[in-house]
Amino acid sequence: WVPLLIEGTLDRAQAQAALQQLGLYGTLGPELRTARHIFTHIEWHMTGWVFECSKDCMQQPHSWVEPCALKEAYAVPNAVKFYMNAAKKLL
Repeated sequence: WVPLLIEGTLDRAQAQAALQQLGLYGTLGPELRTARHIFTHIEWHMTGWVFECSKDCMQQPHSWVEPCALKEAYAVPNAVKFYMNAAKKLL
């Protein structure tokens, strides 16, 4: 399980536009701190955003999890664990 990943370095307006291109509309909330993950052959520099999608988003072909369900254990890659934990605290 991973949160939605979008390649590139995006500011707030670019992140909002990228989500809309995917058919995801809603409110882009606070930016989470940046994180870095090093694989054996590549280094990721990541920035997370809180996004509250409208009900229309639920019709998109993704797996959606209610905030209360985030308290359950989901197996997520180490690279995104910080963001999943931050989401749990915010929601």
